[in-house]
Amino acid sequence: MIERALTEVYLTTARRPISAVVRRVLEDLQRYNSRTTAAQALPVPKPGTLARAIARQVARLDPYEIDRARWGRRIADQRHRSTSRRQLATRILERVEIDHSPLKIVVGTQAGPLGQPWLTVLIDYYSRLIVGFCIGFEPPSYAVIMEALRQAILPKSNISARYPQIKNVWPCFGVPEKLVCDRGSDLTSKDLEQAAFQLGMELDFMPPRTPHLKGTVESFFDTLNDQLLSALPGRTFRSWEKRADYNADEGPLLPYEALVEIIHCHLIDVYAQEKHPTAPRTRMEVWQESAAEFPPALPISPDELVVLLSKTTERSLSVRGIELAGMFYLSDELAALRAELAANNLSADRLTVRYNPWNLGTIWVQNPVSRTYLQAMAVDPSVHGLTAYQWRVLRRAVRKRFDSPDHVLSLASARNAIRDVVEVAVQKPSRRRRVRAARYSGEFQGIPEGTSTSSEETEAALAVPNDLDPPAPPLPVPDSPAPAVDPAAIDVDDWDVAC
Repeated sequence: MIERALTEVYLTTARRPISAVVRRVLEDLQRYNSRTTAAQALPVPKPGTLARAIARQVARLDPYEIDRARWGRRIADQRHRSTSRRQLATRILERVEIDHSPLKIVVGTQAGPLGQPWLTVLIDYYSRLIVGFCIGFEPPSYAVIMEALRQAILPKSNISARYPQIKNVWPCFGVPEKLVCDRGSDLTSKDLEQAAFQLGMELDFMPPRTPHLKGTVESFFDTLNDQLLSALPGRTFRSWEKRADYNADEGPLLPYEALVEIIHCHLIDVYAQEKHPTAPRTRMEVWQESAAEFPPALPISPDELVVLLSKTTERSLSVRGIELAGMFYLSDELAALRAELAANNLSADRLTVRYNPWNLGTIWVQNPVSRTYLQAMAVDPSVHGLTAYQWRVLRRAVRKRFDSPDHVLSLASARNAIRDVVEVAVQKPSRRRRVRAARYSGEFQGIPEGTSTSSEETEAALAVPNDLDPPAPPLPVPDSPAPAVDPAAIDVDDWDVAC
């Protein structure tokens, strides 16, 4: 009777407690005794005595079989898998893990709170050092991965100039040999696959629901939240039970720039100087020793790295140039390419085009004959410095205001109108509206200036001739009156456009 109750009640995915088994046994005893004579009736034990007897019988069962019946094969295999240590890497950059996570902290401005920024990190498995990261309000996407990879690969030679209080250097740079990631849509994109192929990186995708297979980067987020962010103003909690009546939006908040500086100081002067989990040295010493024996590899130039990491699409080359998301790009090199394709009887359709989602002012078109990239500038100079998200917001705002196809699309008036909306939206009570406004403003996103490809120190570290064609000067644009856009007609709730 007890064995049947264990099978039907306890060893099921409903995961009922032993008290439910006790009640089932007592019910079965009552039913049996009501159907038999008093001489054949079974004695009814006390509930406490019966519970102890059932617990002893459960203890004699195989723990794996119990977890398999109550939790399923996958979780049972995880709980009872072999814990023998494996050597997954023997040098730096042999295995680099990447992941995203929202930080457990709310940042703000003088106008009020903004929201919780996202953090994307790449951590070297061998040394346990952070080789690159990207922090901001841009949700996980390939654009964020592109910026994090760019910072991870390039030398961080200007960090000390940007943050003078940092005492140590950040020596991490180089192209990873293997990039370990989960199966998120941003990490399984064709853009990352093509960038990895051209940089010589191997992509290692983990099976679904197996975060323990890249536990190094998963545990880093817990360490950062517990050791650093929990002591900062504006911290948040993991669950509403722990949060209780605490509201991070009401307390003092750190500015975004201060949070970025604090994370830099923590990663370089604290985290990198701590003892390595498996070696009798610091994380920094492990990196430096391995780098002396296995020097990291670098791309030809920072400019070429931007091209290789940029998003890829296919477009046709016409007399007006290349059209991308409603913008036209043209240069003398593209005009010469169109003539070259016509001379070789090649089609100008479906040319490979690369563009940087953080700056839509420039694209690169691949010459199908020489396999080199030609640089082209946007015809409209107001596009320069515009991100892909900002361009989508502008197009939607102006398209709602001006539906006529003959009307000239003016970016200047729309940018001024939306800037007014941003200043108002960051002060509104809805966190979603504040995050969208912060994401559009572009002031709380991206890579710090310490890894800017325009720095003289980075150019000196990577002083290799660039094979890319020089940019062509933008063509003149005829002046047109800028239509007025009413800021009241623009709603921040409409800014939830696809990434």
